Amino acid sequence: MRFESILEYYEAIANELQCLAPWPWSHVKVEAERYDSSIDLQVVYTSPTGTRESDVDPAMLPDYFFELAERVSTPEKGLYRKCLFSLKADGTFDVQFEY
Repeated sequence: MRFESILEYYEAIANELQCLAPWPWSHVKVEAERYDSSIDLQVVYTSPTGTRESDVDPAMLPDYFFELAERVSTPEKGLYRKCLFSLKADGTFDVQFEY
């Protein structure tokens, strides 16, 4: 699935993360490590009490993060190697890239 804007990728990632939530949660972190033709994801939800859960089965997240690399790339930096996407239960998020 190709989106027109980077914001659309962020929204799609946040929506899927909200749907995958295993129980009430306060925040979730996704670490995406990109390789030539694949991506490895670690998804960790944290509850308001500090309990953590990482046993989720993402449907489209791998595709979203793989395609996002192309959207945020620059000629100088190329494609990202790692992306850290943090989402709070109130919908606010932060994204960081390593090139």
